[in-house]
Formats: sequence, C-alpha cells, structure tokens
Amino acid sequence: MHNDLNMILQDQLNFKMDLEIVNSFGWDLGNGSFGGLTGQLQREECDFGGIGSFIRADRMMVIDYTIGTFYREQGALFKQPPLSSVRNICVLPFKTEVWMMTFFTFLAFTGLIVFLSRVTKKFKNTDDETLTVLDSVTIVHGAICQQGCTMNLNTVSIRVSIFVLFLTAVFLFTSYSASIVALLQSPSNSINTIKNLVESSMTFSAQITPYSEVYFDETDDPLLRKLYDKKMKVEGSRKFTVASEGIARIRTEFHGFMVEVVSAYKLISRLWREEEKCGFSEIPLFKLPILALAVVKKSGYKDIFKQKIILQQEVGLKNRIIRQWIPPKPVCDSSNRANQFVSVSIKEIYPMLQIYGCGLCISIIILVLEMAYSAYTSHHGKVDVPRKNIDVSFVYNK
Repeated sequence: MHNDLNMILQDQLNFKMDLEIVNSFGWDLGNGSFGGLTGQLQREECDFGGIGSFIRADRMMVIDYTIGTFYREQGALFKQPPLSSVRNICVLPFKTEVWMMTFFTFLAFTGLIVFLSRVTKKFKNTDDETLTVLDSVTIVHGAICQQGCTMNLNTVSIRVSIFVLFLTAVFLFTSYSASIVALLQSPSNSINTIKNLVESSMTFSAQITPYSEVYFDETDDPLLRKLYDKKMKVEGSRKFTVASEGIARIRTEFHGFMVEVVSAYKLISRLWREEEKCGFSEIPLFKLPILALAVVKKSGYKDIFKQKIILQQEVGLKNRIIRQWIPPKPVCDSSNRANQFVSVSIKEIYPMLQIYGCGLCISIIILVLEMAYSAYTSHHGKVDVPRKNIDVSFVYNK
C-alpha cells in the first residue's frame, strides 16, 4: 500500500526513488543504535523509508515521522465451537417458563385421567379396575414420546382427554424437533474475549511478522502473557507460523491464529467454502500503533511529505488504496449454511446416553429390591394352613 502512496508522492514532488531492500524495520539493539530501516535512517544512509513503520517512542528518539497513513490490523481468528460442546442443546429449544408450563400441563393430564377413571367407576358402579397413577403416568409419557396407548379405555370422557393430550403433545413435539435441528447447525458465541480464549481448550499460534514476537515479549497484559505461556509455548516451533498454515489449522481444528486481517481475509475468501465462513470470529489482541513514513531526524522532507500525504487523503486517493488492497471480511451466506448436511456426533446425544444409563441403573436397583422383598416375604410370611380331608366324587359314564 505504501508503494502506491510513494508513487503518487513521486509524481506530486517530481522526484525519482532509488529503492533498497532491508531485512527488518529496525529494533533497538540495546546500545542506542538500531538495526534495519530505522538504523539506516539513524545513520542517514537513506532519506526516507519507503514502507510505513510503527510510530514507537524508542524510534522517535532517532528518527522523525511524517503523518499516520494506514493501520496494520491484526486479530485472533478462530471458529466458534459448536453449541452442543458448550451447552446442553436438549434443554435449549424451550425457555424455562415453557418447560414449567409443559410440566404442569402433563401433570394436570395425569391427575385428570386418574380422576375421570375413579369417578366413572363410582357412578357406573362397575367392577372394572380403575387406572392407577402409574398407569396414567405411562399414558402421558407415551404421548410425550409420540408412542401409542395399549390400555382399553371404555369411557368417552377418558378417551376425549387422551385425544386432547396427544394433540397437545404433537404441537410441542413439532416445535421441539424443529428447534433441535436448527440448534445442531448453530455455532455458539461462547468465546468473545481474550479471557474466554485463554480458558478454552483451543490451541493457539501466531503469524510470523516483524512485530509478533516483540509485542508478546513487551506486553504487560496478564491475559496476553498467560495466552503466550499456556497455549503458544506448548506449540514449540509451530507457535509462529505462516498465514496459510495457520488458516488451514483453523479450518480443520479447534485452533486460534493471530494473523494480519489482510492476509487472512484473502486466504479465507479464496480457499474456504461458503458454509465454512459461518461461525468464523475474531478478537483483537494488540492495539498496534499507526503506520507512518519515517524520515531522517530533522529532515526537510518531513513537512513537505506531510502536506502531500494529507492532500492525498483529502481527495480520496488514500481510501482508494485501502479499498484496493484490503479485502472485506468474509460474509456467511445463510442460504448455503441451510443446505449444509450436519452429522450428529456423540456430543449431541450424550445427554440421552446419560438418561439411558441412569434409567438402566435404576431399573436394575429396583429389580434387586423386588427380588429381595419377594424372597423375604416368601421366607418369613409363609402361613401354615391346616390340612382337611376333601371327598371328591367323579361320575363316570361308560
């Protein structure tokens, strides 16, 4: 971007640039001198820097800056974890008040069926057995699970209540099923701060840039220090890597990657499918200073360069360069995401497995208690019945 800026400067001021390539922007060597581009300006080996460098207090001691030009934006890029990995999606389709209303509705149906059964027997004065509470619970549970009812219901009033029960369960079941399907395809929003990033199980690395390692070493932010010590050091030689490798790891792993957005957006737009862009998030880590063209200390070029760069900004040339070089953030296409096939993993059905395991254990415990009770009553509750002689007569017709 700064090369385009310099080419316009060259035309504005009618000069010709003699370019020279250096290996770094230049950092303090500890003895008051600098290496790289800053060192050449300090030693007056060149007139100005052809690329923008960060405005830092240590550099301003030995060089001058014209005016801020562009921001070098960076951030931690990652995919939000699936909703099922951070929440129990089985209870998310309904709000708490809906769950409470559903519970009391089915509880009322249970009591109503028992009440109708007993009242009917009393008024009809029949010897038919009434439905017990457990029978009523079984009927209501069958309605909730969209199963049938095998009991013989002779009264019209109970049949009407059962009909309304199953009709109510159909509407609730339909709403619940539709919500579950949507939740299976939804990413969470559980990671939105650096603290969330540190506390998650996500691995982390950073792009190789001239400033990445320096700013991690210089930061006083305890969360950034913890992020580096806890997640980046364990990566070994992979803690700093190229942008293409880091973006590929975001795509296939639960991985975070600190990268310049210019590089990241280009790679994501070119390599990722449309549905993969959904759930993609970023968190800014460092507040980087603005870039500026540097000149020799007390150079006469400083003011004239500043005036011409301000003029470029006023007439819109700077914004044109930004739009040309910085791609927009990739946008999630919801229509493509709706067509994506999502396989249900073990995480989604884990609550059901828990219910199955608990039910199995409770059934076995109850079976053992029933067997123990039966053995106890058969051993201690046996009653000696006196024997009687019974005369039995048979009629035989030959």
